[in-house]
Amino acid sequence: MPIRRDITCAEELMKIGRDPNYPGNGVYTIRKDIQIASPWVSLPGVQGIELYGEGYWIGPLSAPLFESITDGVIQHVRLELAIDARGGDPSSGLEAVGGLARQGVRMDMDACEAYGSVTGLSHMGGFFGRMIDSDVWGLHNYANVTATAGMVGGVAGEGRGNRYRDCWNHGRIAAMGLDIEEAPGVAGGVIGQETPAMRAHEEDPREPFIEFCTNRGAIEAYSDAGGIVGCVASESDTRSAPFTMLWCGNFGEISCSGSGLRARAGNKRFGGIIGFAQRPCFLTECYNQNKVCGGAFVGGIVGLGQRAPSGEDTPENSCASARGDGAIENCANYDVICLARDDASPCQTDVSECVGGIAGALIGFGNLYSCQNKMTICSDGANAGGLVGLLEDGDVQSCQNEGFVHSSSDSVGGIVGCARSSGSRLKENSQPEEELELEKASEKAFINEAAASEDGRIEELSRIEECENHGEIEGGSKDIGGIAGCLAGGARVERCINWGSVRSASGEHVGGIAGYAFRMAGDLPNAVDNSISLAPHIQGVRGVHRVLGAEREMGETRLSGQADRGALLLGDNAFMGGTAYREETVTADDPQLGEDRLHGRSVSSAIAAAESIREMKRGAS
Repeated sequence: MPIRRDITCAEELMKIGRDPNYPGNGVYTIRKDIQIASPWVSLPGVQGIELYGEGYWIGPLSAPLFESITDGVIQHVRLELAIDARGGDPSSGLEAVGGLARQGVRMDMDACEAYGSVTGLSHMGGFFGRMIDSDVWGLHNYANVTATAGMVGGVAGEGRGNRYRDCWNHGRIAAMGLDIEEAPGVAGGVIGQETPAMRAHEEDPREPFIEFCTNRGAIEAYSDAGGIVGCVASESDTRSAPFTMLWCGNFGEISCSGSGLRARAGNKRFGGIIGFAQRPCFLTECYNQNKVCGGAFVGGIVGLGQRAPSGEDTPENSCASARGDGAIENCANYDVICLARDDASPCQTDVSECVGGIAGALIGFGNLYSCQNKMTICSDGANAGGLVGLLEDGDVQSCQNEGFVHSSSDSVGGIVGCARSSGSRLKENSQPEEELELEKASEKAFINEAAASEDGRIEELSRIEECENHGEIEGGSKDIGGIAGCLAGGARVERCINWGSVRSASGEHVGGIAGYAFRMAGDLPNAVDNSISLAPHIQGVRGVHRVLGAEREMGETRLSGQADRGALLLGDNAFMGGTAYREETVTADDPQLGEDRLHGRSVSSAIAAAESIREMKRGAS
C-alpha cells in the first residue's frame, strides 16, 4: 500500500521525495493553502505520485514545484507562480520550465489551475516545460508565459503524444527572440509544439487529440503562433498516429512579436487554431473570433497546412508531390485576418505571402469542407482568398465566403487566391511534347480518373467545388476572380457561384469566376465547369470578363475576347485593349448571359443556372 499523507504547510510539502516518510510514489492531499515564504527549490523527480490539491493554493513558487513527474496523478491543484528562469543555460537541457514540473511523462491530470507568470529561455508552460504521453483534462492557465528563445504554451511548451480535453488559456503567451536573428519562437494557447508520437504497433489504439479547448489570451510569436497550438510537428515514421482537433475555439488576438500590424512583418505561419500543421491533421468544428495578423501564411484556422516535406526541403520552397491525409471540416472564421509586409524590415521573408479566412496556404494537406469565412481578409501581399490564400494538390468543397477580400497585390479570389496542381504533369520522358494535345473529351475524361493513367500522367489536382462567394473582391495588379484569382497546372472550378463584385482600379485579368488560368506544356488543362457569376460589377483595365479574364496557353497569353470558343466563355464585350478603364455591369435579364457557354455547357440564364447549381449541390449532399 502506498503511504498516504496530508499536507498542511510548506515544511511538509518540502519533504516529498526527500524524506523516507514522504516517498516520491506516495499519495498526498493538500488540506489548506500552502504559503511559500522563501525562494522555492524544486522537489526532486518523482514517479507514481498522487497529489490531490482539493482546490487549495500552493505558492508563490519561484521555481517548478517538481523537477519531473512520471506516471503521476494530479487533481484540483492551484498554483501561484512567479518564475523567472532566464538565467538558465539552454545547452544544459534544463531550460524547460513549467509551474508544476519541468517535465511530465504519462501524466493523468484533471481540474488544475495556474496563475501568475512564467518566464524563461525555451520550452515554457503554465504547468510543464515538456509533456509526453499524458492525458490532461480541464487544465486552466491564467498565467502569463513568455519564452525568449523557443517554445511556449499555456499548458506546456512542447508536447509529444498527448491528449488534451477542456483546457483553457487566459494568459498572454509570448515567444519572442531577443533580436531579429534569434531562432523563431513557437507559441500556442494550450501547447507550443505538439508532435504526435509513433504508434508502438499498428494496432496501438492511442491517438493524440485536442478537444473542447479554448484560448482567450493574446498569442504573440516571431513565427508559428496559434490560438490552440503553435506547431503540429511531423514524424518521419509512417506509423505516426493521426492528430485530431475537435470543437476548439480562439478568442485571443494572434500577432507577430513586437506586435502591431506591421511590426516585424517578416514573421510567418499564424493561425487562429494552429499556426503550422506539418503533418496530416484533422480539424472539425473549430472557430476563430479574434484578429490574426502576420507577415506570411496567415489564416483564421490554420496558417500553413502541409504534408511533411522530405529531404532538405522546407515548407516555404517545397511543393508536395502527394496529397496528405488531412481535412478541415465545418470550421469558421468570424474576425479580421490580415497580412502586412514591411519592405524595409531586415527579417523580410522571400516566400509567397498567402492569407485566407480559413488557411493561409494548404499544400498537399487534403480537403477543406463546409467551412465559412464571415469577416474581412486584408493583405498587401499576393495570394489572398476568402477561404484559402494558396491551394496546392487539395480540394475546397461546399465552402462559403461572406467577407470583403482586399489585396494590393495579385492572385486574389473570393474562395481561393491561387489554386495550382503540382502532380498533373507527365512523368519524365513518358510522352513526346507533340502528343500532348489530346482531344477535349479525352482530357476531361482523364481529369476525372482517380489514379495514374496509362499515358503516364499522375493526378494531383486542386479542385474548388460547390462553393459560393458573397463578399466583394478587390485586387491590385492582376489575377482577381470572384472564386479564384489564378488557376494553374490543371486546377478546376466546378459548380460554383459568385455573387460579389470583383474590382481592380488599375489591374488586369479580372473575372467573375477566375481572373487568370495558366497552363504550360505537360499540364492538364484548367477547367471552369457549371459555374456562374452574378456579380453586379466586374471592373478592371485589361482582360475583364464575367467568367475568366485571361488564359495563358503554352506560353501564349490570350485575353477572353481573343480566346478559342472551345476553351473560354465568350462575350461580345469581353475585352478592351490599351489602358482604358472599363467596367461590366451585369443584371439578371442581361441577354448575353444566355449566349455564354462554359466548355460546351449552355447557360440559359443567370437565375436558372444558379438554381440548377443549387439543385446539383443538394442532390450531391
